[in-house]
This record gives sequence, structure tokens and C-alpha cells, in this order.
Amino acid sequence: MERKLKRYKMIEEFYHIFDQWLTLIESGISIDAILERKGYHKVAVWGMGTMAIHFIKALEQSGVSVEYAVDKPGAEYYTSVKVISANEICLPVDVIVYTNPDENLEEVQGVADRLNCDVVSLADVIFDNMK
Repeated sequence: MERKLKRYKMIEEFYHIFDQWLTLIESGISIDAILERKGYHKVAVWGMGTMAIHFIKALEQSGVSVEYAVDKPGAEYYTSVKVISANEICLPVDVIVYTNPDENLEEVQGVADRLNCDVVSLADVIFDNMK
């Protein structure tokens, strides 16, 4: 039962993120404009779930480049972005954007410290820009 409740809460959180993201789009605010305003031009995406795929697609025709995505080996999804493991990360980026609210932040922060870059959640990017 606890596992089902945790899954339900995660789905509910994803729903709220997508809802606010659509609200931004309807207001004429794009995710790439938010990132560029913060000085983020080269991005690494942490995790390759549904949120990440939509995030990458939203950036495809923008001035923000997704340099790579970080996930388990063999996690090739519906994207042209190279997927690498956390151990393979070496290319510098401006920011690592993690898309899963339940992510292990210690590991993400450790990589960010090594790359000397920022770490933000996709949820924070979206909710921090609501009017």
C-alpha cells in the first residue's frame, strides 16, 4: 500500500508540474527563455522519464542546447540526445536539470560540484516563474 501511495503522490506532482508548465506556455513564456534568462545555454538532463523527454523536445528549436542526458546505461529513449551514465560525465555544462522530484540529490550535486555547474529541478524552473 505504501508503494502505491508513493507512486500516486509522484503522479500527482507530475500533474501539477505539467499544469503549471502549460500555464507558462499559454502566457507566452517558454522554458528556453527562462533558462537563457538565468544564463543557462548548455544543459544536462538528469533522468530520462516522460518529463525529461518533454523538456528536451521543448528545447530542440531553441538557443539552449541539451549536451547529454544522464540515466542508467542502456536507457535509450525517444530522443536524439546522447544518454550517458553518471560515471561518464565529463563535458562541462551550465546547469544540470533533474526532472524527477524524487531524485537522489546527493549524487546529482556531487556531479555538479565536479563540473562546477548549477543544479536545478525542472519543477523549480517552472514554479519560480509563475506570475
